[in-house]
Amino acid sequence: MSDIVERLRDFDPELHPIMGLAAATGPDRELDFLILEHMGTITHREVEPWTKYYLNGKLFMSIPEGCMDSPAVGLPKEVWITDSIDAALALVAEKLPGWGVSLVIVTGEDAACTLFDGNGARYCWYAPTAPLAILRALVAAMEGQR
Repeated sequence: MSDIVERLRDFDPELHPIMGLAAATGPDRELDFLILEHMGTITHREVEPWTKYYLNGKLFMSIPEGCMDSPAVGLPKEVWITDSIDAALALVAEKLPGWGVSLVIVTGEDAACTLFDGNGARYCWYAPTAPLAILRALVAAMEGQR
């Protein structure tokens, strides 16, 4: 079993931002930001006295030095991946092109997501919400590809 999958079970959010997925129970803008940053979708650069944040190469927020605002407050709604099935699936399509997705949602129960490629690889994860199940499966699949 991969290291990231093991850590998803007993996570320490300080070890790695993706580990926050293990404890997430619903939408979380900070977690959206950390996951997208970890996957390279969000980048930043220092331009004194600003930190400029880019989403897929396009500027979405500038924060002046010393400001306590989180860049997560400026995330466009279309990338609220912990809140939106569409946004989470778009991230799967971006990071794992050509992979299949099976999503099962039972009212009042956890959602389940299975990601699979054409070579028999399967990654299935459960979570309290469909977007979180998709993201957990995506993280496991990306780690499995390494």
